[in-house]
Amino acid sequence: MINLETTIVKGLSLRDPFIIASSHWTENEGRFHSLATINPAAITLKTTSQVKGGSGTSLVTGREMRALKNVHGNNFATYTDGPSDLELWDLTTTYQKTCMARRILPSDCIIGLSVLQNENYDDIKNVLDLKCYGYVELNWKYTFRGISQDDFNLKLDNILDDLYKFFNVFSSLPKLVKLPREALQHLELPKFQHILKIIKENDSGLIIANSKKIRVPPSR
Repeated sequence: MINLETTIVKGLSLRDPFIIASSHWTENEGRFHSLATINPAAITLKTTSQVKGGSGTSLVTGREMRALKNVHGNNFATYTDGPSDLELWDLTTTYQKTCMARRILPSDCIIGLSVLQNENYDDIKNVLDLKCYGYVELNWKYTFRGISQDDFNLKLDNILDDLYKFFNVFSSLPKLVKLPREALQHLELPKFQHILKIIKENDSGLIIANSKKIRVPPSR
């Protein structure tokens, strides 16, 4: 047998590099049973938000195809998204789904917690048992939407302050930061480069959410 063990970030070693990202594949009991048959090394649960989260279902509408626009108003990618009560979980739902996933998935499948940016991280830590998770992801899914170019530098200052809070509260877990597609156009800004440096200095990893409409180089 070939040894596929890999270290993603400091403190997070997997038996192989097969991770299921936070998505519709990690949102309910049926999906967990499906994943159990292929036994991934790790899965990231749907993202937790006390402010916007719900039970993982929506009575209003399902997921729809959306268009991404850059700062000039031009469409540059498409993605699928739905209402917040479908896409995000409240704390009660996260607790229930964590127990469900642990019961269904193989014992060597690591479960990751995903948290929306700018939440009250202390409250989340106090309600959930962090020992259930092998790592935690900070999700910047909505962080870069609808920001004008004039306000962007100030927004980056707020993001950095929030990042330090996240690192401090979840210091016991390996950490990943999920960078959304909208942020890719800003990667070369000096303040953004500084944020990426802080992530690296804190032994954390970066996930770039991709799209079929965007080409990401192999180096990323």
